[in-house]
Amino acid sequence: MAAFSVCYLLSIYCFSKELMQIFNHEKQFLQLAHLALILYSFNYLFAWLNSLTATYFTAANKVKESLFFSIIQSFFMPIICLRYFKS
Repeated sequence: MAAFSVCYLLSIYCFSKELMQIFNHEKQFLQLAHLALILYSFNYLFAWLNSLTATYFTAANKVKESLFFSIIQSFFMPIICLRYFKS
């Protein structure tokens, strides 16, 4: 899972402009979307660990811990990544 996360991160760095051109060709949109993708891509570095721990706690029948890690992954990690990795 960690290898996939690194591959996603590198793919976004290398091909973010090409990905956004699928949706829109406006220059201002492309610049803003490129920045947003770069900032959000750091979330992928942590997503695999959160998914792994949430899955483990679910399998171990520890629902509260699983919910805790799922909430961290869904709400707090994107905000932290956007806040601290902003260029």
